[in-house]
Amino acid sequence: MNRALALAGLLCLIAATTGAQEIYLQAQNHLELSHDTETEQDIFEDWFDVDLYGDGFLLGLRYSSFAPPDPIVSSDRESSEGITHRFGEVELGDTRLRAGTFTRLFGRGLVLRSFENRDLRIDTNLDGFLIEHHGDWWQGTLLSGRTESGQMETGERQRDNRFSGTDLAVDYGALQVGSSFLALERPDSPARPEFHGLRASLVDGPLRVDWEGMRHLPGDGRESGLGQVVELSYLLGPIGLYGGYKYYRDAAVLTHDQKLMNQPPVLIHDQRATLLNRHPHQLDPNDEKGLLADVSLSTPLGEFLVSYAETRHIDEEMGGNDYREGFVEWDGHDVFGLESMHVIVDYQKVPFLDASDFDHPHWVWDYFLTSSVDVRIAVAGGAAIAIWEHQHKSAEHVGDFDDDLVSLEYEAPGGWSLSFLAEYVNWSREQQIIEQQEGERKTWLGAQLAAPLGDHHEARLFVGGRREGFICVGGVCRFEPAFDGVELTLLSRF
Repeated sequence: MNRALALAGLLCLIAATTGAQEIYLQAQNHLELSHDTETEQDIFEDWFDVDLYGDGFLLGLRYSSFAPPDPIVSSDRESSEGITHRFGEVELGDTRLRAGTFTRLFGRGLVLRSFENRDLRIDTNLDGFLIEHHGDWWQGTLLSGRTESGQMETGERQRDNRFSGTDLAVDYGALQVGSSFLALERPDSPARPEFHGLRASLVDGPLRVDWEGMRHLPGDGRESGLGQVVELSYLLGPIGLYGGYKYYRDAAVLTHDQKLMNQPPVLIHDQRATLLNRHPHQLDPNDEKGLLADVSLSTPLGEFLVSYAETRHIDEEMGGNDYREGFVEWDGHDVFGLESMHVIVDYQKVPFLDASDFDHPHWVWDYFLTSSVDVRIAVAGGAAIAIWEHQHKSAEHVGDFDDDLVSLEYEAPGGWSLSFLAEYVNWSREQQIIEQQEGERKTWLGAQLAAPLGDHHEARLFVGGRREGFICVGGVCRFEPAFDGVELTLLSRF
């Protein structure tokens, strides 16, 4: 790996020193500090990225420091620092060569989706080499690299799972087809799993059809897995129709420490309302099937969307992957004297493992009816944003209670903003215990100030309390625990 990186650096140096050209340097620093007054936990995390680039080349590295890291993603709580990402890249005509750290997506993600999302605290990058070619009617990729293992937030990273693969896409005009191959080498394992994928997309005027399928060959004598997803959309004037179906059985691409390296379409909408994200569906490519159906309508009064989604286990038995949701959503602009307005009414059924009978735990349904309204209005040269969310929960094991969340924010012309957040839950102490709420609490209050500092810095300061919840994107979720204290985020660009 060091030789590959040194070669890439040499190629970049040659590209930079041959011929008269300008060389540019850019850098970004992301700092997060927090102190929780309830748990007395401190968090210090910093990511510093620097890139050197010119005509046809790019060099980059990231220096990360955790002193200590976020306990949610690093259970050992040990401080560390070091260079966690580094790469060299050159472009030779229609071909791109990269050595070092990289991410890559094959098709819709059914075979491979290597990506980074700091909000989710996910970084499934590969460290190795990547070659891409973009021709007039075809695109090809060849890659090989190792993934990180162990704790994510550490400056001392180990890599021991190697992925090698290819991807080819061909464009026939209205029809695009592609294929993927991926092989996995795990440490101390003679099995060499393989993942084969095929995909096709057809676009004919207002009609679009996308299909992707994959086959998982474990290489250890177990039955092969498979996955497929098909999506269809059709535009009929102001009306849009969409339907999608998924079937994933033993289709997860997993490292030896259970890091997921693929992410097929989840076919569930990412919600804009905070309370709707409290009870999400976590994608499981090993055992789920389901569908999503949408009808959208564009009118002078705004945009309307009616949606229904369901996910089940392959064997139809009730379990943790079950999910049902239906909602009606409306977005309007320049209505009722407002800059914009958003309204959603949502109904969800989410499974819950009732362990009140320790000897006979069983799955039951939680029912949620949620309404949310947010408006934006011009005020004093800036804008005021008001959000109200109400959620009613009903379940046999816990009864009924309501959750209300209100947010008020002012965005000033100078770029700064000030917001206040309040949440109230009218549950009883017995209901709190069933909901695994350790302390007796019904109210959370917080305030946040965000502002630019000069031309190169953006700061965000949060003070107060915030209830626990999930952060989800595309079926991948991270649990964020309750917080009471002070939290500072500083983003600097140079």
